[in-house]
Amino acid sequence: MTAATVLVVDDDHLVRWALSERLSAAGYRVLQAGSAREALELCGVARLPPELVLLDLRLPDSRDLQLFDVLHARHPSTPVIVLTADDSPAIAKQAMAAGAYVVRLKPFDLDEVESLVASALAKH
Repeated sequence: MTAATVLVVDDDHLVRWALSERLSAAGYRVLQAGSAREALELCGVARLPPELVLLDLRLPDSRDLQLFDVLHARHPSTPVIVLTADDSPAIAKQAMAAGAYVVRLKPFDLDEVESLVASALAKH
């Protein structure tokens, strides 16, 4: 069985690095994108879509749920875990209503994110 592919989308290099290191060590294949454009390119050239997306809502070329909506429309069965520094209850509520698996505020605990990834993949 091949490792599940996780796409990490965040404009903060250190966040991408920390998540990628942790998830790679746990056996996942990790793709990284620092922008919406880069995430869409990765999804377009990948032989298979990612099986899970970790998505920051604030990117240089995408705000709020723009990229989420595109990814969710292209891959509706792919769980998306939203990671955001925006503690607005409205954003979290919108993301969940749009189909996000879960919304977590930054800073987050890497153990918790790894557990959420495993849980989301087990359910889908």
